[in-house]
Amino acid sequence: ADLPSWPRGPRVPRDAALEDRVERLKAARNAAAQRLALDPGVLCGRPTLEAIARANPRDRESLARIDEVRRWQVEAVGDALLAALSS
Repeated sequence: ADLPSWPRGPRVPRDAALEDRVERLKAARNAAAQRLALDPGVLCGRPTLEAIARANPRDRESLARIDEVRRWQVEAVGDALLAALSS
């Protein structure tokens, strides 16, 4: 009771479509990471997956224009990520 209370910020509405895209991207990333014998987080972290899900690119050029995505990621897992978004 003696602790100060902080006002809560506004809650961001849940976006089920975005969450679905993130989960599909995560599955594609995990499969690629296993195939390449890499840690999934090293291959493509969740913040990057979320940025991709928000942008919802349709081709490699659009994927490469996302600030969080590196060129080597486009080469290593770009096709798998794009396929996950189109399913």
